[in-house]
Amino acid sequence: MGKLDGRIALITGGDHGIGLVTAKEFVKEGAYVFITGCSDSRLAAAVTEIEAKELCRTRVGGNIAGVQGDVSNAGDLDRVFAQIEKEKGKLDVVVAATGETTSDDLAERENRSSFDIYVNGMFATVEKAIRLLGDGACVVLLTASPKEKAGRNGSAGKSAIRCSGAHG
Repeated sequence: MGKLDGRIALITGGDHGIGLVTAKEFVKEGAYVFITGCSDSRLAAAVTEIEAKELCRTRVGGNIAGVQGDVSNAGDLDRVFAQIEKEKGKLDVVVAATGETTSDDLAERENRSSFDIYVNGMFATVEKAIRLLGDGACVVLLTASPKEKAGRNGSAGKSAIRCSGAHG
């Protein structure tokens, strides 16, 4: 029995870095996890990677869904939360994860500060999630320096699980 059995989580930036490491830990602990990412191909690769790892562990799988979306885009966030509401109806945990720059478009990065892209995106995610959060739900804001290695023994994901109120 996992620490997060039956919980429904959203992890932004779950297609790479600290978000991917956290998503792997959440699925391993039994949560149904929605991950977001800007790139359809990277998002699909992350879902496939998590599913493959989960299938090897439990032979059950099916606890991961990828939703393309940019947390700094209000329309994308509306679509992400509409899909979560339609499929699951609620959220128990929101992990607003951010780290390195995700855009390869130099012009976009020059016109939008990192603060706008990441911090405001994190808060917009939380603001839009509130209506789906029930009693006992939690929000984790998770960030790492772009120079930090996200995969260090899954420590970021394990810390997020502890913050989510999971016991065990």
